[in-house]
Amino acid sequence: MLSEDIENRAFLEEAIGARISTYQKGNKAKVIENALENAKAAIERKIAEEASVKSNLEEFAKVFNLPRLPKRIEIYDNSHIQGSYAVGAMVVATPDGFDKKQYRTFNIKNPDITNDDFAMMKEVLPRRFNKMTPENRPDVILLDGGLGQLHAVHESLKDFDLDGIRIIAISKGPDRNAGKEFYHMLGVESFSLPFRSPIAFY
Repeated sequence: MLSEDIENRAFLEEAIGARISTYQKGNKAKVIENALENAKAAIERKIAEEASVKSNLEEFAKVFNLPRLPKRIEIYDNSHIQGSYAVGAMVVATPDGFDKKQYRTFNIKNPDITNDDFAMMKEVLPRRFNKMTPENRPDVILLDGGLGQLHAVHESLKDFDLDGIRIIAISKGPDRNAGKEFYHMLGVESFSLPFRSPIAFY
């Protein structure tokens, strides 16, 4: 059901195997009107979301002194169960949101480091960077951890080209309160963002 007539109706009907009808009056016209209103609202939400994302990315780039708006942000964390089943995980965020097709997990191969978060990071990141291409090169790497994880990752990636890639470690704030995290980068004094800053929750 459509609100307006369209060209090549017969051809499209044959292509989709269904009859196309237009209505300007009656209950079916009201259904179409509701669909138009829903579509309009969806477009307005999408525009607002994209404006908010762009605003957050601009603030993110400013706070972390990025040369441009990041197009690919990779987030890394490790987990294990009392030293067993150790896994590293990579999540990817883009201006369009989280890209689940780009997510990766890394089974920790060295059984002697499954209780050592620093060593796990040092194993995971080179495995990821060995498969880096111009198309999947990150602008930002976010690490769950503090200065220890930051230095471990920089050490493990010293033989890779990190030009233009900002590496940021994020450690829990006082009482592990969300919104009070500390941010760590090489050559920059660690800092926290204003409480409830939008980019802290981005």
